[in-house]
Amino acid sequence: MRKKLIAANWKMYKTPQQARDFVSAFLPLSWGHTRDEIVLCPAFVDIPAVVEAVQDSGIGVGGQDIFWEKEGAYTSAISAGMLKAAGCTHVIIGHSERRQYFGETDDTVNRKLRTALAKKREDKKNNEKKEYVKRKNYKRKKINFHDNFNKVLIFKIGEN
Repeated sequence: MRKKLIAANWKMYKTPQQARDFVSAFLPLSWGHTRDEIVLCPAFVDIPAVVEAVQDSGIGVGGQDIFWEKEGAYTSAISAGMLKAAGCTHVIIGHSERRQYFGETDDTVNRKLRTALAKKREDKKNNEKKEYVKRKNYKRKKINFHDNFNKVLIFKIGEN
């Protein structure tokens, strides 16, 4: 049975030192918790500090957004490869604040979703085939987020 996911989106809070301090206080409270999958999603600048602080704890680290291109002249955009290289295991896609403040549309959210799934597909050879099969249907149909109460999707990013 698949574990439930508890994800904490830190939004635009915490400096790297504040992030380390938070994780130091949080780890003893979550130590040994195996019923659910726990993922912390700090601001991009805090990801290296959080990845280091949660090492060997079983807690994942996620990005708060993803861009659909691998690289290019896209100021402040973050690719799946960049998130993976920084140590992220997950990414948030389709948050309502991205729609509200940054003008994301169903089309841009679906492009991001396809990017995350394509990255997952690249990695299905690494014992991830079963999960890929469950999620591949998202790639085939466009999700209308207005009709689905602005869902926030959190996906694992495949291993490189």
